[in-house]
Amino acid sequence: MNGTGAPAPSPALLGKFREILATLPTPDGKRSTFVLDDPNLALKLYAPRGSDPQTPHTRDEVYIVAEGTGEFVREEERITFAPRDVFFAAAGLKHRFENFSDDFATWVLFYGTPILETERLRLRMFIADDFEAYARIHADAEAMRYLGEGKTLSRIDAFRHMAMLAGHWQLRGYGIWAVVEKETNEFIGRVGFHFPEGWPDFELGWTIARDRWGRGYATEAASRALRYAFEELGRKHVISLIHPDNARSIAVAKKLGETFEGETQVMGMRLLVYGVGGGGTF
Repeated sequence: MNGTGAPAPSPALLGKFREILATLPTPDGKRSTFVLDDPNLALKLYAPRGSDPQTPHTRDEVYIVAEGTGEFVREEERITFAPRDVFFAAAGLKHRFENFSDDFATWVLFYGTPILETERLRLRMFIADDFEAYARIHADAEAMRYLGEGKTLSRIDAFRHMAMLAGHWQLRGYGIWAVVEKETNEFIGRVGFHFPEGWPDFELGWTIARDRWGRGYATEAASRALRYAFEELGRKHVISLIHPDNARSIAVAKKLGETFEGETQVMGMRLLVYGVGGGGTF
């Protein structure tokens, strides 16, 4: 911390290329190492040898070739590269390096909110165009029956609520995603993590538009988010806070492998606590 109470700034020099390259492979055999690892921006040096085994990532990537030659393959595209060439791969897009020289090394920039995919759904950050559908869901008395105080939200309050969820990502480095139905490209709800000040624990929650109920979307989206919590965030335990009368959400929690752990009070409301550790059935 510095004298203002803010985190101390990172040093101007994060590392020198040759010195970082000399650390590869790492003691556990990896051919990459992070130079900067921040929720908003991460930078690593990647130097595969022989073949490139990588699979699609959850964040957008920019590659800046440091040295070596070869081919960059992104789905059906195949592009010859040389030092200082720059490539982009969107989150979830299949890509790899092929036919590269023995001295190949590239910088990799990861940025933006993680984007998760399931068979039918895409989990991404909220955008302005989501608001109309977001407001409709939160104006639906049946959809809101067991959420918060059980009341619908005005358009103003719905916007504030959506903005709060977006801000949670900035403050915590994780949060709640907008859920998009791939077939229609429509915003149909939200799923993800909530852990504001004073909250009982790291919570996984879900809300799906009522006209999409009965299709298994809540379970599908929450299951993918739960896997992200354990595999990417390193969480050991995740809870869901559920109104005692919310039979639908209790059923979803059980499908996720969560079990009843007790009760708690949140803002004066009695809620059931369901939870799961890293060995859940997600």
